[in-house]
Amino acid sequence: MGVYHWLRSWSAPEHQTMWVEFQTIGTLLAFLAAAWYAVLTRRLLRETSAQRQTDLALRLMEEYDALRAAIQNVQEWHLESAAAGVNAVERFREALELDFATDDSKLVDDSRFKVSRFFVKVRKLSLAGFLDRRLIAAALSRAAVEDVFLGLIDPLDQVVSCRHYGRPNITDRDFYRDLAKMYP
Repeated sequence: MGVYHWLRSWSAPEHQTMWVEFQTIGTLLAFLAAAWYAVLTRRLLRETSAQRQTDLALRLMEEYDALRAAIQNVQEWHLESAAAGVNAVERFREALELDFATDDSKLVDDSRFKVSRFFVKVRKLSLAGFLDRRLIAAALSRAAVEDVFLGLIDPLDQVVSCRHYGRPNITDRDFYRDLAKMYP
């Protein structure tokens, strides 16, 4: 009842009817309900955004894990080249000039393409605003970015780019080098 007396003290004596006070109380309650609704809506949006980011990170990790065989094929190419005393990139360039005459070189190119498309897709989604760089860094390890993409895949991509377009394409390399700076 203290609220009622407080409200009556704010209204002019000639307008002190019960109806005005009820309207005022109703308006205040509606305002409080609207404010509470706004707070709950903001919390819901935050939770929804966090859930979406989590789902995207999980999908990135799962998709990267599905590339394990392709990554292993490219790693084996590099290891075989090193064991033979040959530069893996030069060996790939020579195989590309021969239009992949051997099954091993065709397998490596197919594997390179799969892994490269994954990293290109992630970069494009990030630049379009669908993926935050912090999310990418959380979903992909430093090794995935530095060792796999920058160390193994990108040098082979440059060979293909030079052959098809006459120049290297450093867009992906620059993006992932900047991303690698985010890791501790």
